Order: sequence, then C-alpha cells, then structure tokens
Amino acid sequence: MKRIGFKRIFVLAGHYPNADMAKLASEIFSDEDIKIIAAKEPDLVEGETGDHAGKWETSLLMVLFPELVNLKLMENKKDRLMAIEGDDPAKSSEVYGKEILEKILSKMELLLKR
Repeated sequence: MKRIGFKRIFVLAGHYPNADMAKLASEIFSDEDIKIIAAKEPDLVEGETGDHAGKWETSLLMVLFPELVNLKLMENKKDRLMAIEGDDPAKSSEVYGKEILEKILSKMELLLKR
C-alpha cells in the first residue's frame, strides 16, 4: 500500500480480539510516509464499550445493513440471549445506530487529519 502511494490507512477492527494485533501492526509500519491508525469502533465513541450481538452492534447493523436485522426472530426463544454480551438487542434502534455511526465517522475523520 505504501509503494502505491497510500498516505493514510484506517483499520477498523470490528472483531475486537483483532484490534490489539492491528494496533501493533500500525505502530510497526507507520512512518513519515504513511500513517496507519487502528481502532475498534467503541474506542471512537466516548463512554462506549461495544458489545457482541447486543444493542450496540445490532443498532449499527440496523443502519448499515437493515435487510440483515429482524428482531422478531428472537421473540419467544428461550435461548435468545445465549451468545450476547452487552445490552439486550431488543433495545436496539436505528436512531441509536445513526447516532453512534456519526460519532465513529467523525472521530475517524479527525484522526485521519492529524
């Protein structure tokens, strides 16, 4: 990427365990010619920690890929929260998703300008 002229790269590690590796790589490969920034999306929104298939991720998905979200599929399921970490995805909303997406994009833009 550096060889073909990239000056800025932003790695958004949506799978949180990969974030530490991405941050380490950004430290190793950034120099005066190329700036690499790595973060996970909740790092970009003050006071947020993110989640796994909970309100945070589901709300973002409602904005980015609404055709993939059907909260009605959870109704009357005994184990509907089995793999979820964070707030219940039933609390998700497009309004919240838009709010956090705007904050994420604004912070990314700010970091890329530095």
